[in-house]
Amino acid sequence: MKTPIDTARLKQSVNLIDIASRYVELRRVTATEHHGPCPWCGGDDRFRVRADFFACRVCERKGDAIEFIMEKQSASFAEAVSILGGNLPAVGEVVKPMHKPAQSTYAWDEPAKRRMATEAHQNLIDQQSTDSNRAMAYLVGRGLDPATVGAFAVGYDLLLLPNTWNGDEATHPRQLAISLPWFNHDGALVAVKYRFTESHTYTDKDGKKRSENKTSRGQSSGNVFGWQALQGPGKCDILIICEGEMNALSLWQAGAGAIDVLSTGSEATTKVLPPIAVELAKRYSHRIVWADRKEIADAAARQIGAGSMASPGGQDANNLLQTGKLGLLLAAMLDRMGARSAPKGSEPLLPTG
Repeated sequence: MKTPIDTARLKQSVNLIDIASRYVELRRVTATEHHGPCPWCGGDDRFRVRADFFACRVCERKGDAIEFIMEKQSASFAEAVSILGGNLPAVGEVVKPMHKPAQSTYAWDEPAKRRMATEAHQNLIDQQSTDSNRAMAYLVGRGLDPATVGAFAVGYDLLLLPNTWNGDEATHPRQLAISLPWFNHDGALVAVKYRFTESHTYTDKDGKKRSENKTSRGQSSGNVFGWQALQGPGKCDILIICEGEMNALSLWQAGAGAIDVLSTGSEATTKVLPPIAVELAKRYSHRIVWADRKEIADAAARQIGAGSMASPGGQDANNLLQTGKLGLLLAAMLDRMGARSAPKGSEPLLPTG
């Protein structure tokens, strides 16, 4: 007699966000929901996924974890149950994001985009307008100082909210956003991530209710953020890999020159690190992966033989910077690893308290 399968318990034991992240790049929008391109029909952020449910607003696929595996692997119900029970297939290269440009205006002209990013940074530094003052005030409010802004070439821009251009005009006014340029290891600008200084809830051009605090241009898949401020393993013994760009800025600032920092940009791209990050990380004597969730930090750390750390009490690096706790926590963390060192040839720079 066959033992009945407790599918309810099986679905409760898996996190569909983790499973879907094996196929597409997802970004966290709320505490419980991630968005990204659909694994079947592409797009930008038409795919919504929670721990127990997924749906695409275009191709209209939707369901739970079992239905996701049945669709994605062309599997029967029994086969999908078996896969979720511990036989997840190797995905290989498919783990890379499947973004399709949403608009032809996103075509990437690297020299032009570099000039725009440089201008955005210079405008922020010059502080000659109300918008530049507002942008700098936002960064200062996040605990970041001018040296950090300069090291990462942070800028600002007035940007359209996602999916508000109908082909002829914008359905909503431009909003103030912080620009965070992504360079590759050769110094080429491959993407710019934008963080709006306020979260915006609005109805997009398709009549869909949205809540957004980020957007991006270019293609960051396969890359990491922070090359522009990297000293390299020849000058620094310690590398920390974290999730968000703001966390990378915060750690770099708190480290005061004693550490190198790279950001994967999101939780989804931390779990499986880009090959270029893996290759570089292994050249450092001491390596740490910091993620909001311990299982994500552990998964990434195993790829590079690193220590791992979850955000304490749900407080990420930028939260801790704002409360004045990051420097001391960082020093203690490196002490425990036996890695509390300064850049080669320099005096120790981390706080001693």
